[in-house]
Amino acid sequence: MVNNNGYLIERILCKDPMIAYNNLCLWNYTLLPEAFGISDWLVAKVDTNAELDKALAMAQTATTGVYIEIVTAVMETPTLAENLAVQLNTARGIPVHVKVDDYI
Repeated sequence: MVNNNGYLIERILCKDPMIAYNNLCLWNYTLLPEAFGISDWLVAKVDTNAELDKALAMAQTATTGVYIEIVTAVMETPTLAENLAVQLNTARGIPVHVKVDDYI
């Protein structure tokens, strides 16, 4: 599960990326398996690549389900979504909210 505190696609495609309706209420997503009655899964929350590597290594040997919450920056955008935003926002005459140079 990717947690960037909101709706990234909406943020990068609208005029005001920080408008309130793009935000999600903050809560402990690592409790989702437990909320669904699952008590034996490997559950992890990661904020860094090193933590993700460690969680993925543990997941490879897990004998149950695995749930990993990956916390990213609010506007951290995958290349595909970035390219979509650049093309659509430019065509619609609205600001591009991703930093294209950061990913080249």
